[in-house]
Amino acid sequence: MRNLSNLIRVLADGEFHTGVSLARYCGVSRKTIDEEINRLATAGVQIEALRARGYRIKRRPDLFHAPTILQMLKPRTRRLLFDIQSLMETGSTNSHLMRQGASGAPAGQVCVAEMQTAGKGRRGKKWISPFAANLYMSLLWRFEHYSCGTDRLSLITALAVADALTALGAQSLALKWPNDLYWRYQKLGGILLEGATQAGGGAYVVIGIGVNVRMPTFAAEKIDQPWADLTAVLDGNVPSRNLLAARLLDTIVTAVHSFEHKDELNLPQAWRRYDYLYGEVVELENHAGRQRGTALGIDTEGRFLLDINGRRQAFACGEIRLYTKCVAPNS
Repeated sequence: MRNLSNLIRVLADGEFHTGVSLARYCGVSRKTIDEEINRLATAGVQIEALRARGYRIKRRPDLFHAPTILQMLKPRTRRLLFDIQSLMETGSTNSHLMRQGASGAPAGQVCVAEMQTAGKGRRGKKWISPFAANLYMSLLWRFEHYSCGTDRLSLITALAVADALTALGAQSLALKWPNDLYWRYQKLGGILLEGATQAGGGAYVVIGIGVNVRMPTFAAEKIDQPWADLTAVLDGNVPSRNLLAARLLDTIVTAVHSFEHKDELNLPQAWRRYDYLYGEVVELENHAGRQRGTALGIDTEGRFLLDINGRRQAFACGEIRLYTKCVAPNS
């Protein structure tokens, strides 16, 4: 069954439904329902099954609803968006919109998903994306004049995400260049930009945002670094994911629109408010090898600044680690 929307929405009402009634409602065979129930359980959806009563999802999920997100947006944001697509399952919201971008989809197309089977992080890493637990969202934008890359726009987007979460009550947030969101030295989210140039000039860019909201234990076991979710950051007072998506879109769309129209932003100063690395001894690794020095923030182009033996150098790309976390104690 390619579209799980009907099955999940029925199961999510908190009531038990028999396999026969689910098959009839979804227009598939009873065997197909069993197969999809097993697939959902394997994906981490907590389904309760009782003989003679049927199935239900144990904890009523906080599902995305595109009309609700649209209603929650500020009027200006709503005018700048084209549409919001809410998917039960996709490989990756970024990949979904990249395909639409290649087919000519207009700027302002948004995609949110309950679950990603191939969620993407930076440098080919997998983004753990359990069902109805976190926020997986992408925005498609088109530019007449843009060199595809992850420079200023990536950092501006990261700042917009941090500002939106701060406005919702999050404290102690930090940004690790170029686009990782942290809370108390634990990763909370990330931003991934992908894009392509167009034959007639210009480019389209897909901005992907992943934020941990209510990370379930079974999924957390797959994460290979310290992590946090908004449940911890906000001490359990987490807004609905529809409201979270709306507030993030409000700030991100405003930031992207300003970037497009070349509104002035003191990027180094704005970044300093959240800078995870400023003043720390770090190790930067890129195609040229490893460099160690003291982090000095970013320049106006969004390049990472590093003091290496008293000489300031700027880097456009690279993987950065705190040096104190790269060496063993007392080494």
